[in-house]
Amino acid sequence: MKKEFSSIEVKYLIDELKQLEDSKIDRVYQPEDDEILLQLHKTGKGKMLLRIKGKLMYLASQKPINPQTPFGFCIYLRKKISGAIIKSINQMQSERIVEISLQSKEGIRKLIIELFGSGNVILADENDIILSPMSIQRFKDREIKPKEDYSHPERGINIFEADKEAFFASISESQQNQLVKALALDLGMGGTYAEELCLISGIEKSIKPDKADDNQLETLFSELKSMLSKKPSPRTVLEDGKVIDIIPFEMEKYKDYEQHEKDTFNQALDSVITGHLIGEKKQERVKTASREMEKVKKSLEAQEKSIKKLKKDAEENHNKGEAVYEKYELVSSILRDIRKAREKHSWKEIKEKLKGHKVIKEINEKEGKVVIEI
Repeated sequence: MKKEFSSIEVKYLIDELKQLEDSKIDRVYQPEDDEILLQLHKTGKGKMLLRIKGKLMYLASQKPINPQTPFGFCIYLRKKISGAIIKSINQMQSERIVEISLQSKEGIRKLIIELFGSGNVILADENDIILSPMSIQRFKDREIKPKEDYSHPERGINIFEADKEAFFASISESQQNQLVKALALDLGMGGTYAEELCLISGIEKSIKPDKADDNQLETLFSELKSMLSKKPSPRTVLEDGKVIDIIPFEMEKYKDYEQHEKDTFNQALDSVITGHLIGEKKQERVKTASREMEKVKKSLEAQEKSIKKLKKDAEENHNKGEAVYEKYELVSSILRDIRKAREKHSWKEIKEKLKGHKVIKEINEKEGKVVIEI
């Protein structure tokens, strides 16, 4: 199941999400601590659901079950951006960051979605001052917390706008030990698309970046531009009947795999991820129910054992009572004799005289107990 996007996938995603511009935020939900769901309405299109979950976001077809008590961040967003109009949706350079500009009752607000690391959703003002993040985060070069200036990590090269010279320099100066890693990490393409670029360029992906000659770099740059201008053809990729990837266009890497085409990249994402998330929640509910059933079962077993013991004790006490009743005169006389003896003798003397007695086996004066055998 897809867990994160590459910067290229974010580009194709945002091209589709542009349709949300001029829509109104009707409702804000937070089904999980790492998930935000915006219920939107746009004239002519009706209701739409934008799901932001961890490092993924897409238009969802189903609304998940929400907690009875909302998370604090959800309450905050409801107060600040309910009724706001989406003015623009953009990708920040070639980073995995989406900025949604909102016209709210308090003025311009920005919803910044970071689709990397552990993911985050940040509400900032028009000057990029953080008002509240879904999750406070600290990095070596920046902090995501209220009242801080929002700053995002910059790669140094924007693959969507870079010219040939910048591209050549980025590859040649890379400290990675393989070309594919330089493309994936330094240029931010991600492993899948870095491998695809090497494949369609006919260049061995494991060569050292500084060993690529000008002709190879020329080919890589040309194929990169072609890749970034590919006509969308979203699809799911399957292996042995299981989805292994969701891609926005055809790829040479997957030419021999089973593929299911979809109308939009969002639809492809929704068809897999929503079902997976619902399945996960069902499994969790089943596990929770099983745990509760196991607790009830153990409690019942403990109660049954307790009942059996009580029945056994009751039966023994009943038998003892019957025995005492049958020998009532004997027991009564023993007790009378001991009381009389106590008037003249100490317990030590009484115990000494009763040694070897056929019926009286023990006297415990501290507990007021006489043990007899009848």
